[in-house]
Amino acid sequence: MSLQAVGAREILSLLWRSWTGRVGVILFGLMVIASIYTLATMPLDYGTRIWNNADYWKDYPKMVPPDWYRALFDRSLLPHTVIRLESPSRSEVMSYAGSQVRVLTYVFTYSYESLTYPQNARIAIYGLEARNPSIPVVITVSLERPDGRIDQLYFEIVRIPQQLAGQKIYTPTPKDINAYGNLYMAQQISSFYYTRYNISINPSDLAGLDYGVEKALFSKPSVRDGKIVLVPLNGFYRFTVSIQLTSSQDSIDMVTLAVLGRAYGLMGTDFDGRDLAQALLFGFPIALAIGFITSAIVSIIGMILGVFSGYYGGFVDEVVQRTADILGNIPLLPLLILFTFITPSNLRIQVLVATLIVFGWAGLAIIVRSMVLSIKSEQYVEAARALGASNIRIIFKHITPQVMPYVVAQLIFFVPTAILTEAGLSLLGLGDPSIPTWGQILSRVLDKGAVSIAWWWVLPPGLLIVISAVTFVLIALALEPIVDPRLRRRI
Repeated sequence: MSLQAVGAREILSLLWRSWTGRVGVILFGLMVIASIYTLATMPLDYGTRIWNNADYWKDYPKMVPPDWYRALFDRSLLPHTVIRLESPSRSEVMSYAGSQVRVLTYVFTYSYESLTYPQNARIAIYGLEARNPSIPVVITVSLERPDGRIDQLYFEIVRIPQQLAGQKIYTPTPKDINAYGNLYMAQQISSFYYTRYNISINPSDLAGLDYGVEKALFSKPSVRDGKIVLVPLNGFYRFTVSIQLTSSQDSIDMVTLAVLGRAYGLMGTDFDGRDLAQALLFGFPIALAIGFITSAIVSIIGMILGVFSGYYGGFVDEVVQRTADILGNIPLLPLLILFTFITPSNLRIQVLVATLIVFGWAGLAIIVRSMVLSIKSEQYVEAARALGASNIRIIFKHITPQVMPYVVAQLIFFVPTAILTEAGLSLLGLGDPSIPTWGQILSRVLDKGAVSIAWWWVLPPGLLIVISAVTFVLIALALEPIVDPRLRRRI
């Protein structure tokens, strides 16, 4: 009984009888669901539009473990917080230089309850529309701390170019106000420390690596063993962002406050602050596409050439078999390394797939040929030929169905080969950096030397590569009763 005679329901029933089949089908189903979800929720150009867009990840902490790790093992880690306000807390119109201008005030209340400091505190202004460029935009930030108030934590005057009057600016890239390394904020905090605690810290030191403005925002100074140190000051912090616009008709789309914590999301982040969960999810359809497209084309070419070679013999057989012998004896890995190395990075996956196709069909063609040589001498084939059946009819009606089970099994076995090959080349730095495949994620962690310190960056992509390969091996093993009749008890 061949796969042609066995329906899809019977095949699934056969797969479900063994534990290897059940596990393989469940894992494959999860991979398909993840791929469908990814394609439905993420843009196809995710790699170039989001993954490699540094501005997109400014509100994300860099190289931090997942939130669940913080919840289970280290509660001291500061959680990541982003507060978004699309409407101002207050809006008023006032007179300025003989004109009516609009002043928008955004108030952010943040509860700091941790012994660790944030990586940064960032205020972002999106979609500012100013109609009167003769009047500057004035941005003022004040901070109310548990121990007092800093009236002017930050101050900036922004002049709008004439050609941008009436247009939205700071979109999609916002106007950033970062605490990290901000000397103006350091001066204001240093003055506050001296007034409130009578402790003097040089603003340049406060903005440098010894202290850090992002730490000073949420600290109070203390003297220990003759040295000034910063001590976390837990409680509520109120950031007030006041933006004086150029006319009463001006507007702002959104203002955000991001306190970059020490843990984030389901899978943490990488060195550039990118969400690894998104990259791992995007890797599912990429892996399945590479595996199935390569394997399907290789199997079709190998089956067709093997069938025609075995059936017709002669010159056709000689050409196919000599070509297969040559291709089968050429070491593939050095060629893959060479081809991908000299290829532009945005075409490397296509070159990888093409190379695997060109060199992958040879082994299957040789085996299918040997099967066809045996099948074409069977009595039912001779009977069909005696009844006047054409060669094409005999090939597709009587021979191809007999080799199809083996071809399908080889197709399934070849899928992990393509996935592992792409992962291996990406690990060597020969992948497409614009597409976040699992191999690319591992390559990046090697480049940054973070293998020993960022387990959340290493283990998930490595495990997904292994699981995807094992999935198809388990399915192929469960299909052996169909491929080999001696293993088939009953279908």
